[in-house]
Amino acid sequence: MDRKQIEAFLAVVENNGIAAGAEALSCSQSTISHRLDVLETELSVRLIARSRGIRAIELTEAGEHFFPLAEEMLSIFERAGSLRVSKAAMHISGQPSVANFVLAPRLAHFPEVFNDMSLLLTINTGHVPFVRHRQYDIVITPSRMETDQTVLRPFGTESYKIITGHRVAVERWETKKFLKIHPRNLDAENQVFVPWFGEWQKWHAATWKPGTHMVLLSAAELIGTFLTSREHWSMAPTSVARHYSAQGFEVLELMDQPPVRELYSIHHVNLSRERQKRIDDVLTYLKQQPLE
Repeated sequence: MDRKQIEAFLAVVENNGIAAGAEALSCSQSTISHRLDVLETELSVRLIARSRGIRAIELTEAGEHFFPLAEEMLSIFERAGSLRVSKAAMHISGQPSVANFVLAPRLAHFPEVFNDMSLLLTINTGHVPFVRHRQYDIVITPSRMETDQTVLRPFGTESYKIITGHRVAVERWETKKFLKIHPRNLDAENQVFVPWFGEWQKWHAATWKPGTHMVLLSAAELIGTFLTSREHWSMAPTSVARHYSAQGFEVLELMDQPPVRELYSIHHVNLSRERQKRIDDVLTYLKQQPLE
């Protein structure tokens, strides 16, 4: 029994399927199935009931008993592996817009500030299982995801701004004075639309007719590509707007603001005193630069 077999079992259970589990671990379905077969053979029990044509999985009684043991075993593998690292590793993760526009700018000088730690920054969306298994030390997310094995803390809030296709001289963000615009003066048919989380979606649906936009994007990293005319516009959190302002795109303030985007930090609940202090120190460092 090895770590990869344990990871395969947990991934299949937590993602409710072999296909989803394989995607979570970035490997093939056949690889996942093989690891499960080997694990069940070594244990001499069937852990997962498999039915042809049924995509969801179901744990057997033995599987139900084995699940908490597998979580504990993976935790032991993680702790044992960290003993071989010369520097304490700090693994931080966020969804794409958070990792690229909130975390990356704040972590540029991490190696200089924390010279006794190595940094691993990951872009992901399914964070909680990785925190529970101690694969991620810190997650920054706009989602309130909390379990009995994780700690959820407020990280900060940021307002939304309008980015337009009008190109302007680049100014220092901290001293920049923004022109203001009312949502009713924005033509939704010129909108480069990125669906943001939470209460923003309700506000947007109440402000413009749902489904009215020029382009629908799933990634804020693509906004600039489609702002090809000064009439084109997109709404984004301040951290994203700041990035595009540095590229010469005009940024406007909204006179009628949607609810702010709330960000949270997540880490494991059961940490050594030393590890908790390291995480607290890193979070304090990340918060030194305000989101606005």
